[in-house]
Amino acid sequence: MRRLSLAIIAAIAAIALTQIASAADMPVKAPPPVTAYYNWTGFYVGGNLGYSVGRDPSTVSFGPPFTSHAPSFTLAPAGWLAGGQFGYNWQTGNLVFGLEADWQWTGQKDSACLSFCAPSTDPGSPVFFGTVVEQKLKWFGTARARIGYAADHWLWYVTGGAAWGRVQTNLPFVVNSGIPGANFDHTKGGWALGAGIETALGGNWSGKLEYLYMDLGSTTDIININITGAVPGLVPVTSEIRDHIIRVGLNYRFAGGPVAAAVGPIYKAPPLAASYNWTGLYAGVNSGYSIGRNRNTTELFVPELLANESFSLAPAGWLAGGQFGYNWQTGNLVFGLEADWQWTGQKDSSCILYCAAPPGGNFPFVIEEQKLEWFGTARARIGYAADHWLWYVTGGATWGRVQTNLTAGNNVSTTTASANFGRTKGGGVIGIGVETALSGNWSAKLEYLYMQLGNTTNNFSFSGPGCSGCAVAASSDIRDHIVRVGLNYRFAPTAVAAKY
Repeated sequence: MRRLSLAIIAAIAAIALTQIASAADMPVKAPPPVTAYYNWTGFYVGGNLGYSVGRDPSTVSFGPPFTSHAPSFTLAPAGWLAGGQFGYNWQTGNLVFGLEADWQWTGQKDSACLSFCAPSTDPGSPVFFGTVVEQKLKWFGTARARIGYAADHWLWYVTGGAAWGRVQTNLPFVVNSGIPGANFDHTKGGWALGAGIETALGGNWSGKLEYLYMDLGSTTDIININITGAVPGLVPVTSEIRDHIIRVGLNYRFAGGPVAAAVGPIYKAPPLAASYNWTGLYAGVNSGYSIGRNRNTTELFVPELLANESFSLAPAGWLAGGQFGYNWQTGNLVFGLEADWQWTGQKDSSCILYCAAPPGGNFPFVIEEQKLEWFGTARARIGYAADHWLWYVTGGATWGRVQTNLTAGNNVSTTTASANFGRTKGGGVIGIGVETALSGNWSAKLEYLYMQLGNTTNNFSFSGPGCSGCAVAASSDIRDHIVRVGLNYRFAPTAVAAKY
């Protein structure tokens, strides 16, 4: 029995020695290594490119008899931007603190073409004049603090601080007698607040996707109205300067960078960091903010006048919803399909005064309110994944519910006429986003979408005091800019075992 036991022990030992001898050429089962992380501490510089949309409520104030319904409308200057940034980060554990400054050139501009009335020396014959109110944001800069949470090779952060920019307002006039236009430039100071995500790329390079909300206060420009037949006076044009900025950036750091993983026992070769598997079904929720920039033309027909006004409606508000999708991953490439539905609180309105003098001295006005009540999308995604992050572009079909409410009246009567129109519209959507793997099967994303829902045209006829056989026609191109954060849960395994 003893010899048999020794023989069995010898056989087991021989098998063990054989396995150990072959271990040099075969994977060894071992506890998974600690994933390498990224050191964000140090100085960095970089460049960025993006798009920005202003939403600037504006008014034109007149004296009697127009004080009841002074024209109010939204200027929505929009355009591409480009610039650079530099900063410094301090990292302690997973927390990152930083300071950053940037400067941006922008091509933002918008205009409104409106007709107005000047009080006349003859009360029954107001003097018509029209103007194109044009606004530009020529450049801006910010100086901000950042605080964020870093893990693996990504950094989520919030940021805020001071901002300043150059606002230009041009007011060329169109009147029968002709008066020169007026141009105004303002350098304004304010503040900026936002959030973003930055991911470590190869070496000391990193990429970021960032949203900023910027408030530059208000501007007031005085027009001197001195037209033949009109009562001379000063007319202030006031705008609140608010900007929504989305941009991608590339940074190079002069310190920090990749940090080697702690691996414990020494093996034949250093282990590779475990990657993340994006393949499979997922579902999640999201929340964000959206800003419309809908070029609008409104016509008011009265027996004495046909007036055309053009301006922007910029319905804006918070949104919330959910999404589900499926990804396929091959190497670093990820392909996917995603659908979502969103409730939104987007709305905007304008009050436009027209220059006409029907019997009784009635001056007509139209109030137009527009809402985007909900929308959904069905999109494809394609992206590049590494180190627990996924950058992607996305595009596909969209549909949404647009509500338009029109109210018409005049400045001397409490009687108004109104009509409501609800339309479900279809169109297209494109965008860009970044998603990062969190703990377990959870991931988080930051995403920007640009959505087009085509055109809406609404007409209604009405009659009232001094306005028999009047009509309103309003037409809008529906364009929306959406920024949202999302949280997803995956129903398939996400961890990929490291190979040694």
